[in-house]
Amino acid sequence: MIADATSRYPMQVSRGCVQVSFPSEVTDAMLREFRSELLRYVRDQSADSVVVDLSGLRVLDREEFRSLRATLDMTRLLGVHVVVTGLRPGVVAVITELDLHLPYPAGLDLDHGFDIVRTLRREEITS
Repeated sequence: MIADATSRYPMQVSRGCVQVSFPSEVTDAMLREFRSELLRYVRDQSADSVVVDLSGLRVLDREEFRSLRATLDMTRLLGVHVVVTGLRPGVVAVITELDLHLPYPAGLDLDHGFDIVRTLRREEITS
């Protein structure tokens, strides 16, 4: 397991899967920094999947959601599976009330997220 000690967002990779956790509050500047860090980390680690743990976030506004989604879309364009975990009620409420779309598999917690990654990898092999 390799961890990045310089990141504001705890990132580690295990078996080709990057796991990243969010702090409780984010700003636009932090989300831009996250974009750069995640894309670089995925490339440097040759990861095939990312599990993003949002359990630290209590709320997320429309623009923050769009910025996060754009980053995850970019990650997926690199050929990486993206799974989101730990959605809290405030974040789910924003996504639902603003009729936003989360086009990634979602898991209750990290364990569920890793189970989803294993399933995605198996499906990729068999297709």
